[in-house]
Amino acid sequence: THINYAFGHVNDTYNGVRISNPERLRDIVKLKDEQPRLKVMLSIGGWGSGGFSEMASQASTRESFARDCRRIVEEYRLDGIDIDWEYPTQSSAGIVSSPDDWDNFTLLMRDLRHALGSRYLLTIATVAGGAYIDLAACIDYLDFVNVMTYDMANPPHHHSAMQPGDVSGRMTCTQGIEAHLSKEVPAEKLVLGVPFYGRGDERYKPYIYARQLPEGYSERWSESCQVPYLAKGDTLVLGYDNARSLALKCQYVLDKGLRGVMYWEYADDNTQGDKRRTLALSLLERGKGVVAPRRVLVIAEHGKDHKTFADAALRWLDTQREALNIEVTRVSDMRGMAAGEIARYHLILQFDYPPHAWSEAAMKDLQRYIDEGQGTHISFSRDDLHLENEEGLRMFSNEIHKALSERTHHPSHTEP
Repeated sequence: THINYAFGHVNDTYNGVRISNPERLRDIVKLKDEQPRLKVMLSIGGWGSGGFSEMASQASTRESFARDCRRIVEEYRLDGIDIDWEYPTQSSAGIVSSPDDWDNFTLLMRDLRHALGSRYLLTIATVAGGAYIDLAACIDYLDFVNVMTYDMANPPHHHSAMQPGDVSGRMTCTQGIEAHLSKEVPAEKLVLGVPFYGRGDERYKPYIYARQLPEGYSERWSESCQVPYLAKGDTLVLGYDNARSLALKCQYVLDKGLRGVMYWEYADDNTQGDKRRTLALSLLERGKGVVAPRRVLVIAEHGKDHKTFADAALRWLDTQREALNIEVTRVSDMRGMAAGEIARYHLILQFDYPPHAWSEAAMKDLQRYIDEGQGTHISFSRDDLHLENEEGLRMFSNEIHKALSERTHHPSHTEP
């Protein structure tokens, strides 16, 4: 529903805004032409982004900065401003800070609200525990608060554990939300932050891993913390979220009456968009936490022999839809497949369908799908697999279960 463009920064004279790659921001805003309900905001700040303390310390620079925010919103056709000052009153990110930041942050929110008026959104990003900001004093100026309930710990602790347990650190998602509620932030103004990336030791930092794990490593699930993690032996070396844990976090958001979920960042989802699809399905469509189904593309011709073979496979897949949590699409002519469409699928099943009937673009897309490991491709021949008998169905079933195992569908930004 909202895109926060990262980042803008306080300019060098502390009286305005500098935008990183402004043409990219304009491109993002063009998405509103296709989806008029979409909101696009500029996030100003981020870890290591300074100038806030200096700007907020004087009424003249605060007001000038706020006016420039209004100018940018109007010039770029934005829907509001998000302030990501990490963090008032402290300098761990290598930026200037002052004890006066506590009060000056509230004054900045006041001046921004005055400049933006009621037409435009004003939001902030906050540390999980709600520290460094007088939330009770400034909440009336804000439309909602994005709680960064991630980066809350380092290995051997999970950085975004749902609740306290065996692998959690000093702060968890539930504790972070409760901390904000205790500081008089209404539940309907709280947005739970979730990571699309993993946080681990140097070998895996910062993103999640390759398809094949090194010897001695295994995937684990913490029942107490309600999150997955990668372990070396019995020790957590990388904490992350997957579709299962995100569905549970969505259910928590719904149960608590929170405003919604935000994630950092879009590029860290897998090719099929399992994480963002899980969030959208849970919060915007179903109204309950559910894992987005995996997509299966069946490619088969309509000829008699081909049809009988493919139909038997499709009948079996249909009986397994709920158990495997899949949605199945069948096509009989790859010449009409749009460019890039293949990448949407977790699994491509090809039944006696040779590439001479494909378009050149579709063949290139399939080659890229296989070479880049975007998903799993299996080709079946009716001469080798007899689905009309029990042994053939068992072989087919084993192949499908193996292909749809969770291991094969994580993003792989860096390979150990």
